[in-house]
Amino acid sequence: MFALILVGYFALEGANIGVGVLLPVLGRGERERARLVSTLGPLVLVGEVWLVAVAGLLFGAFPSVEGHVLPALYPLVVVLLLGWVVRDAGVWFRRRATAPAWRLWCDGLVVTGSITLAFTWGLILYALLVGLHRQVLSPAGILLGLAVTALLAVHGLVFAASKTRNRAATLIARRLGPFSKIGVTGFAAVLPALVMVSLRASHLLDNAAPDGTLSTMAWIALPVVPLIAAAQWWAWRAFTRPATVQSFF
Repeated sequence: MFALILVGYFALEGANIGVGVLLPVLGRGERERARLVSTLGPLVLVGEVWLVAVAGLLFGAFPSVEGHVLPALYPLVVVLLLGWVVRDAGVWFRRRATAPAWRLWCDGLVVTGSITLAFTWGLILYALLVGLHRQVLSPAGILLGLAVTALLAVHGLVFAASKTRNRAATLIARRLGPFSKIGVTGFAAVLPALVMVSLRASHLLDNAAPDGTLSTMAWIALPVVPLIAAAQWWAWRAFTRPATVQSFF
């Protein structure tokens, strides 16, 4: 269940992060940038539900992990949350901005926050893979951070091409050949998280909550996860038609 929710976050919210990373490339004019941010607005709210579900399930099903994971990852978690706030602030305030300079400032917030989110997730996954006592800002950690950023960017590119019909995204996606399918890029986006869960599965199981607690959480989570997935599907269907500037509430 934990792996399923983690996959949902990186596959769905990862596309939003990727679009934010590539906003200067895909939004070559004010109108194109406005359309992309307009599309992101409703989707970031639904996508972030997966992150809340990941945190809740992690600390509920593996309570002993909280005591040493959060303190060890505290600087990275703070940076992750800052990136989250900065990205969302850019998305929400852009609609209210009237002056071109303020819109560019909001675009910069979206890009900066999205890159911060993607790169920090790579560092967090590296720390969980190799051990919390290791230095995450090592060449390998930085490389994984860049790899996760690149994977999410490609996923966002294909999402923009297939769902928002962005011209620049469509032209670039055509060069990717078989890798231009959103299912393929979605799998690539979740691959680092899947590898982490697979390699650390025994550690998670050793620190799992008692069977009674896990059973109770399973009965709660099993009906909730399909609801989250259905809400995400509805949001993608409702808000990813060729976007207009006015479509962002």
